[in-house]
Amino acid sequence: MDNLIKLALRLRVIFEENHKELDIPFFYSFPKNCCEGASIYFGHIAKVMYPDADIKIIKGFRVFDEDDEGYHFWVEIDGRVYDLTSDQFVESAEPVINKKVTGKHIGFRVEERKNVCDFLLYYIDNRLELKRFLPVREKLLSTLKTYV
Repeated sequence: MDNLIKLALRLRVIFEENHKELDIPFFYSFPKNCCEGASIYFGHIAKVMYPDADIKIIKGFRVFDEDDEGYHFWVEIDGRVYDLTSDQFVESAEPVINKKVTGKHIGFRVEERKNVCDFLLYYIDNRLELKRFLPVREKLLSTLKTYV
């Protein structure tokens, strides 16, 4: 488990330092509005490194007020929450790393829970085609090696 925590923290730093250069939708405003991309890349890389882990991408829904509602994405690994962009919300001063899963996460109720591999296929088909996904994946994996 300690290695997953280190991986999450390292990837968060890489996102912070490189968000303007990464070809991931909405990453120019990291950590705001880029939870889906951050979650899929973290979930995918965690699955590559820890193939036996049970990794899910979670889509949550929340009503902020009568005129504002929204979705948020995060990762669950073996019953623990990893949310590299939770600090975009006032309820979370820092990213959530290795927190026990509860019924809600920073006010979002779970609307959908998908296996990381299934969500990756959806993400590539609907958000970021494979020719854009792979170079970012390789850059992240390469940069992670410098942190080891």
